[in-house]
Amino acid sequence: MKLRFLNDEIKFQKHIIIHVCLFAIGIIVGILASKTEGNIGKIPFLSRPFHVYFFHNVLSCLIFIFLGVFTYGLLTWLPLLYNAFFLGVAIHLLSYQASIVKMIYLFAHGLFEIPAIFLSIYLGRFLSYSCYHHLKNRILKKKEAGKDKKFTIAIILFLTMNILLFIASIIESISK
Repeated sequence: MKLRFLNDEIKFQKHIIIHVCLFAIGIIVGILASKTEGNIGKIPFLSRPFHVYFFHNVLSCLIFIFLGVFTYGLLTWLPLLYNAFFLGVAIHLLSYQASIVKMIYLFAHGLFEIPAIFLSIYLGRFLSYSCYHHLKNRILKKKEAGKDKKFTIAIILFLTMNILLFIASIIESISK
């Protein structure tokens, strides 16, 4: 049983590494694909209240979780690449109008938001995997070990994700 748990952890680590690599590739492609130069003007979505950012981010992460649960984590790369691509485009466009310090200021919330997104992707895969093995064990009438531990892990991941999104939303709502 111990070895099986280690094998499961290695599978999840590979899943996370693949998604981090896809995110980096999406940003790079977004930067390279963006041909627009010059002043992009005032950015209207930078002046919203805290709760708008928070609920939008929680909803996005819930979509990642449900997508992960229903596709066994296999299709979570689609919205991840989409978001990474547009982050790359935004970085490219802002590089013509903003200093490095201003860009860091504009994207500082990402230090908390991006890990929360990856937690939601992981959580979706984890829940899908846990449900699959729970059903498999019930069908085969095997005794299930670690059921409470899996539930605790899922709750901790979900709470951590929300705390990160809460902090990111506070930072993002600070007047820019």
